[in-house]
Amino acid sequence: MSKHHGKGGRPPRNEDEEVKLQIMCTIDEVIDKLGNPRDSLYLVNKIISSPIDAEIKSATSYLKIHDLFSSTLDFILDAIDSDTLQSQIEQIYQNLAKVKVIVDYQKARHQISDNIAKVLDKAVDKLNERLNSIKGDNPSDLEELRELVENIRVVIDSFAVVAKRKRGE
Repeated sequence: MSKHHGKGGRPPRNEDEEVKLQIMCTIDEVIDKLGNPRDSLYLVNKIISSPIDAEIKSATSYLKIHDLFSSTLDFILDAIDSDTLQSQIEQIYQNLAKVKVIVDYQKARHQISDNIAKVLDKAVDKLNERLNSIKGDNPSDLEELRELVENIRVVIDSFAVVAKRKRGE
């Protein structure tokens, strides 16, 4: 083993590389557990305790995404509660498309990282898939949708906490 390389012949990691690795592990884990409501508290703790602050360059820009996404999630929950999901489905798809656009826009402006955008895009995709799989007003389908919506809300709220912490609020 060379004196310039650490364990396994790899060069030793510097602190920045360790932070990037920790962030990537957090992002991958969030994406993996996004659809499981049993993991909600774990995800909150993971996001809030990770060094993910650097992934959100502008708190205001992230909070714009959060406002649109959270109002869309609330709209879905209201539609489930009032048994109007099927009649509201077109508006929900339209709102999810708007979320995708604002995520891509803030990513293009480098206000959020590719990693944060990846999580948000995956959340929209999971919602879209779940909405497409609903057959009528099947109670178990609606309950699965509710659980997914609530879990995604926890994740985006956790990112909002990180964004606000970065802003010093």
